[in-house]
Amino acid sequence: MLKLSDIKNKYPWDCYMNSVNESWERAVKENDKQTIVLDDDPTGIQTMSNIAVYTSWSKGLPKKITGEKANVVFVWTNSRALSADDAKSLYRSIAKDLIDYYKKTGIEFKIISRSDSTLRGNYPEETRAFYDIWKTTLPIDAELIIPCFFDGGRVTVDDIHYLIQDGKLVPCADTEFAKDKTFGYTSHDMKEWVAEKHGWGLIERVTSITLRELRSANTQSAYKKLTDAQNFEKIIINAVEMDDLKVLAALLSKAIKSGKRYIFRTAASFVNAASGVMPKKACIHLGDSKNGLFIAGSHTGLTTAQIKSLIKSGAIGLELDVTHVFNRRAMDRKIRSLRKRAVQLLKQNKSVCIYTPREYHEFKGKTNLEIAIAISDALVNVVRKVYRFADYIVAKGGITSHEIAVKALNIKKATVLGQAIPGVPVVAVKKMCKKQLNYTIFPGNVGGINSLVKIKQIYEGGNDYDVGKS
Repeated sequence: MLKLSDIKNKYPWDCYMNSVNESWERAVKENDKQTIVLDDDPTGIQTMSNIAVYTSWSKGLPKKITGEKANVVFVWTNSRALSADDAKSLYRSIAKDLIDYYKKTGIEFKIISRSDSTLRGNYPEETRAFYDIWKTTLPIDAELIIPCFFDGGRVTVDDIHYLIQDGKLVPCADTEFAKDKTFGYTSHDMKEWVAEKHGWGLIERVTSITLRELRSANTQSAYKKLTDAQNFEKIIINAVEMDDLKVLAALLSKAIKSGKRYIFRTAASFVNAASGVMPKKACIHLGDSKNGLFIAGSHTGLTTAQIKSLIKSGAIGLELDVTHVFNRRAMDRKIRSLRKRAVQLLKQNKSVCIYTPREYHEFKGKTNLEIAIAISDALVNVVRKVYRFADYIVAKGGITSHEIAVKALNIKKATVLGQAIPGVPVVAVKKMCKKQLNYTIFPGNVGGINSLVKIKQIYEGGNDYDVGKS
């Protein structure tokens, strides 16, 4: 089985790193357009620091964004929790608002549609919505598909997207993520994945930029593919480390100056290369906390293993009983009981993990979406009355973290502090009793079995952890 070292040996760099960094730094400095990252769940900020994130879209948001000092701003759309039709409708609305703002002010934004590094999400509906709305005023020449996320061990090589597990490259199509009930897929080759997501019908031409082209002393071949692209062509980007994306960012800067326009469907790492903002360890008062509230809604096998490890380390696990989730009176009793127990434990300075059932529940006459919404609402109702008794909060799972942030914590805008551990961002929620309450957003598909335990140790035990390590 392939290892990352095999790939790097196969595709060595033919140019000097100094020249790569110089070209990239110049491109970032010369960038004159703000980037809006439309994030389909809150986890896309997992490599960012010191930037603003808005938790929902509104028509007046473009004006607010232009007032931000940073060249990149995140907006949570939570569209991964929506049906394909609803996601398309939302992104069409956003695209229309941005066109209206452009017509009034002449200000154009670069758009990144950030989604899952294991290829789950409402694609191609979201980016196609922009192409359809913008095509007469701001026509998009190409869509760049860049799913790499280096901190999480996601790389793309020879047009195949991989997840690094135990040092070995496993095609994402062979993992549990490809079997997702809503966003599953079978294709290994990313060009075929694009076709599969388009229903195997006729689509715009799909090409790719290879590692060899990006690492060549002469990047003219990669640049030509960028500038020749038209009519919403799809371009797959191969990359295994940040320097690959730095080369791409420099080439894109030059191509955009020549008049080309792109939209990007990416995971987290490309946002770093495009903005110049690199991962940074969050300052979270190591060891100051006495208790924490962990909330887990993600149902990946990895999350289940992490919950077990967390409970084994001393946290108290409390499962949300959803047997009567559609019986309001019975469910209210369950919620009140769970709240009372959680508050008691937190007051005793014990960390608590509230999690949804690990097995799937079916309810007669109810769709998967209706069941998911009902369980999510119940979880929010528990947390809304409990979180004030915790020194810190950790939410596991993208959709879960969004619902808790917006509906339980009532966050409208937050500042990204950095990462607790690689790929796990921390945002400042509010000050309570003159002490900042930190909200840690833990993606469902990130980390190892003991990663939740490491978060607990950082907050409560002061055990340091280098953001540069996995």
